[in-house]
Amino acid sequence: MPEHRAALKELDRGRLLFYVTFHGGRGYLDLDVFSQEIICDVA
Repeated sequence: MPEHRAALKELDRGRLLFYVTFHGGRGYLDLDVFSQEIICDVA
């Protein structure tokens, strides 16, 4: 599992953006799910 951390970035004109970052861990692509959810929706 990745570690998650809150992050803050100041944008132009002083606007603030709060978001979550992830460090470490491992990801993978399940080809069956990808085919059903992504490829079938495009066709």
